[in-house]
Amino acid sequence: MSNNKTNSPWMYDHLEAAETPEEREKILQEWYNTKLKRAEKKEEMWMNTVTPLEKFFDLVEKLHRLITAKKISTRGNPR
Repeated sequence: MSNNKTNSPWMYDHLEAAETPEEREKILQEWYNTKLKRAEKKEEMWMNTVTPLEKFFDLVEKLHRLITAKKISTRGNPR
């Protein structure tokens, strides 16, 4: 068995148990499709996450709304 993280032990077990080259090809194709789906899901999650820069801009926008609504005074203590 290989220590390569891209291959899984179940694949080797199934390949050893396969009796024909067609079965082996089917197992490899199934493994490839599973790996491809997992990669697509990870990429989608990565693309849809909020970055720290986006969080900062949201905070600045909220503060701007509060200041313009006169809920936060920007001129020191009123007399």
